[in-house]
Amino acid sequence: MKLIIDANIIFSALISKKSWYLEVFREVEVYSVDFLFWEIKEYEDFLKETGRNYRNFESFVRELFANLKVIPLIGVQQENLKEAMDLCKDIDEKDAPYVALALELKTKLWTNDKKLTKGLKDKGFRKIITSEEVFEMFYKER
Repeated sequence: MKLIIDANIIFSALISKKSWYLEVFREVEVYSVDFLFWEIKEYEDFLKETGRNYRNFESFVRELFANLKVIPLIGVQQENLKEAMDLCKDIDEKDAPYVALALELKTKLWTNDKKLTKGLKDKGFRKIITSEEVFEMFYKER
C-alpha cells in the first residue's frame, strides 16, 4: 500500500512522538513532495522546541524520515499539478503539491487537515484518508 503524506502528518508525528507513526511508516510506502521540507523549515523552531524534552527526538526524526520517499515536485506531470491547483484553489493552494502527487501515484493523501479533507470531498475527490482511518486500517489488519 502507498500513501502520500502532507506536512501536518509529519507535524503530528513529531509533536506527538507516537510510535504508531513509525510502525505505519515502516509497513506502508509513504511518499511526499519536496515542498514538505519548505513547510518543515517554516516551523523548524517550533518543532525543535516541542521535541526538546523528548530524549530520543533526533532518533525519532531520523527513523521517521528514513522510511519516507520524497518526490521532487518537478517530477509531477503538469496535468496533475493543474488539476490539484483547481481542486485546492479555494481551500488552500499550499496543499496542491500533495494532492498532485496523490493524483500522480494514483493513491490516497493521508492528512488530518479538516478544511482540506472537507473541501476536497465536497469537490468529489475521494483519494483522502485521515490518521484515524489509517490507524484503524493498520491495526485491524493485524
